[in-house]
Order: sequence, then C-alpha cells, then structure tokens
Amino acid sequence: TVQQGPLNQAYLYRYFTSLLHAPWDLLSTKIRFAANVFPGDYLFCGGEIKALAPLDLQHGEVTCSIWQRNQDDELILTGEGRCRVPLRS
Repeated sequence: TVQQGPLNQAYLYRYFTSLLHAPWDLLSTKIRFAANVFPGDYLFCGGEIKALAPLDLQHGEVTCSIWQRNQDDELILTGEGRCRVPLRS
C-alpha cells in the first residue's frame, strides 16, 4: 500500500505555513514528488531560506527551498515556497 501524494503535500504545506506570520502570507509553492511513502514511514519536513527581496513598503518576500524526507533520509517531496513577511522598522 502506498500513501497518497496529496496527503504528504498537505503535511509539507502545513509545516511551511506554520512558520508564517499568517497562513495567507503564502504567495506560491512548487512541489515535486520524488518517492513513495509507505505505511509505517516517518516523515520530516524542513527548509532553507534562499532569497530575500522587498515586496512593497510594508512587506518583504522570502523564497525558501522546502523538502520532506522519510526516516531513511530519502527525499519524498522537494520544492520551493514563497511568502510575504512584515518588514521591521
């Protein structure tokens, strides 16, 4: 039995949006499925900031690489997320 890909993608979205000021600050994502997930697998999500840029007078745009791996460190999902963050004064 294979776990459905959209469920794994939802876990990665949940991880990424939990780091944002507000969930609606998510601007875009690009996700690629790299491997299957099987019952009993443990999944770990992570990411890294790749770029910062001004968006408008009150917000910046952050681009991150995001990923999901299993307990064997096998890459399950890989992609990019862009979000809006408030600028500091």
